[in-house]
Amino acid sequence: APLLYFFLIRRTRIPNTTAIPFFVGAIIFASFIIPVENQNHLNFVIKWIVPVVELSAMLFIGLTVYRSVKTYKTIKNKDSDILQVLNETSEKVIGIPAIGRVFAFELAVIYYAFFSWRKFSPTDKTFTYHKKSGKLTLFGIIIFIIGIETIVLHILIVQWNVIVAWILTISSVYVILQMFAHLKAVYQRPIEFFDDKIVVRYGLFGGTEIDFENIEEITFSTQKPQELKDVKQVALLGELEHFNTIIQLKNETEFLGFYGLKDQYKTLLLFIDDTEKFNELMQKK
Repeated sequence: APLLYFFLIRRTRIPNTTAIPFFVGAIIFASFIIPVENQNHLNFVIKWIVPVVELSAMLFIGLTVYRSVKTYKTIKNKDSDILQVLNETSEKVIGIPAIGRVFAFELAVIYYAFFSWRKFSPTDKTFTYHKKSGKLTLFGIIIFIIGIETIVLHILIVQWNVIVAWILTISSVYVILQMFAHLKAVYQRPIEFFDDKIVVRYGLFGGTEIDFENIEEITFSTQKPQELKDVKQVALLGELEHFNTIIQLKNETEFLGFYGLKDQYKTLLLFIDDTEKFNELMQKK
């Protein structure tokens, strides 16, 4: 069935990679309908074929995304938003937007944690949000606390169950890696003005585009509006992070958050280091 599906779609606009989840679904379905005593061939497929297919798919998608990012940076400019490129490319290659965004996030964690060391070059249309907000210090403290707790918990749990201890430890280390990548992305992905819109970025954990025509009012305040609905704060840690800018929209728009999850909002709360410069630029629009 997966092979038949692949041959039917390979000359259509449906991505060939959609045959992979079809294949996995067929394996799961077969494991339910085939009697246990007759699953010898199925067990062979699960043990040997599935890992090969998964590895091949990961290599193919990773190579495709790498080539796309490299080509995009060459054609456009060296300061292209890599996370956006990863999202667009992964969605196109995988064919399922939700899965594509999750895959793009994981690739972005690896990219920003290990490979992105370029120095941020500000322009008159970019705005940082980490210098005066205390985000770097706050996340640095959290990383330190998680690191200490991981060591202590590992020592305690390993006496009870080695496998559980290492699973928790590896999970904690990966959370630290995500935080570290997020901090680098905060530094390298500023809020930016374009001709017709503002692109609000928040490290690896969020972003949105706001058309100038959709902006009703911008207020520079630290007081959270109580009477307004559909309020979204650009913050991973909620109340622990501060804001000083409130953007009220005419119509709801979309915020792309953690793992590509979408959230609708009409009022956006965010922190901007240079509010005066931001206001001056807004007055010209």
